[in-house]
Amino acid sequence: MDIEKGFYFGLSGVSKVIWDCLESPSSIYDICSRMTTIYDVDHVKCENDVERFIKSLANRKLIREER
Repeated sequence: MDIEKGFYFGLSGVSKVIWDCLESPSSIYDICSRMTTIYDVDHVKCENDVERFIKSLANRKLIREER
C-alpha cells in the first residue's frame, strides 16, 4: 500500500502463488517449474508471463532483486 499515491496492490490466484514463491530466493525457472505442476501451462509461456509480472512488481518497488 502506498498511502501517498493512494495505491493498493492486492494479489490472488496465480499472482498469489508467484508472490509466495518469492518469499525465498527463486529463479523464474524455479517458479515456473512449480507453476506447471499446479496449472496446465506451457513452461516457455509461463516464463514470459512470470518475468513480466516480476518486472511489474519491481517497477512498483514491491520487490527488489537480490544478487
